Amino acid sequence: MKILIVNEGANGNLGDQAIHEGLLALLDGAEIDRISLGVERRNGAPTDAEGKRKILTLIKSNRLLYGALNFFRILAYNVRRYSGVKSKIKQSDKVIIGGGSLLINNSWSFPISLLMICMICLFTRTTYGFCGISTRRERSLFVNAIFKFCLKRARFIYFRDHVSIKVVEEKYGLDARFIPDFALVQSGSRINSTFSSQRNRPAFLVNVMGPQPHGYFSDSIAYSEYISYLTELISELAARRLLKGVVVTGGQSDIDIVANLLAKIRHIKVDVFTPLSVKELRSLYSSVDCVIGTRLHSAIIALGNNISSRCFNWDKKVEGFFSEIGRADLLFDCTTKVENLITVPMGVELDLKEYFDHLREVVLNE
Repeated sequence: MKILIVNEGANGNLGDQAIHEGLLALLDGAEIDRISLGVERRNGAPTDAEGKRKILTLIKSNRLLYGALNFFRILAYNVRRYSGVKSKIKQSDKVIIGGGSLLINNSWSFPISLLMICMICLFTRTTYGFCGISTRRERSLFVNAIFKFCLKRARFIYFRDHVSIKVVEEKYGLDARFIPDFALVQSGSRINSTFSSQRNRPAFLVNVMGPQPHGYFSDSIAYSEYISYLTELISELAARRLLKGVVVTGGQSDIDIVANLLAKIRHIKVDVFTPLSVKELRSLYSSVDCVIGTRLHSAIIALGNNISSRCFNWDKKVEGFFSEIGRADLLFDCTTKVENLITVPMGVELDLKEYFDHLREVVLNE
């Protein structure tokens, strides 16, 4: 069977890479191809990066203008790649829109691409389904119409949290089922992140994330509070000689914000890790006892590696995942006392085999 996967597994984000690798492991034996749902990043730096950045900042200051220009940019991008996408879909037995926060309105990128892909599937009579994704409530009537149209015609719908399932049921009147995050697939059938370090003192790794256009971090004041909070946390861990370092699992915006954060505490030596692959990240995690994450998958990959983890509660998808595994106590925010984070939490135990065996059966045989 030939399966075409639609996700963001090649965008440089280690969480999306882990999701994609998990999906590949789950579908072992099938012939797999992949396309991006969003705009693929182009290699190479622009000749006038600073000038382009200033122009983009100016355009973004006018929300109406930016929204219109971005809409047509995404539209043009999908027109250019239409033939290639159609060819890949026609050559596939099934299309899986799989893994990550794909059902969101990120400046039109996902909704427009999703509509094109689903329309091609319908025209070519190619089965498609949604697996391991998450969503949030959208205000745009147009975007909601696209999502409902695409979901309603899918052969199967599996979300990675019940928060998303509730949104789909209430907003679109559709049924969906639960499946754990694909980043956990390669962890085996069972996870047990109970603390069992042989070190005299636990080692902590802190994950930092750049500003986001949605959730708690879309507010610049809230984001500044987060940076101040992490600065205090990192300083305290370093003072107690418990800090392994800071790890970046996202893109350039994460790296930039880490540099700004560490500039505030230059008197403290802090190692910064920028792993280029999930394999490198897992190797790094094996050297610590607890990951204090911000990006959701910095925490999920840690748990999948049987390492204790906490996560900053900045978005519904974060809350959804930890509520799903019955460990909302592992969430923290700027009101949490720093002292409370400098202990390794109780481990997480999950049995995943039944979930993933069922999904594999559905995808390969339905």
